[in-house]
Amino acid sequence: MNVVNLVQTKEELICRAVARHYRSERYGRGPSAGLMSSYVDAVTDEVVLVSLDGKTARYAVDSFR
Repeated sequence: MNVVNLVQTKEELICRAVARHYRSERYGRGPSAGLMSSYVDAVTDEVVLVSLDGKTARYAVDSFR
């Protein structure tokens, strides 16, 4: 029997968000500047990526499950 672990670490969530962010950039939907910072916002339950040009991209944690 396979057991799926639904709990993801902050690092896993950030890695998935970065991958999604750069995939969307390739198709013209993401910011073009490099990534400056990333964190998981516990209040809004989102992964937040901050680019060098000051723009933020937010991804709901639930979207990675």
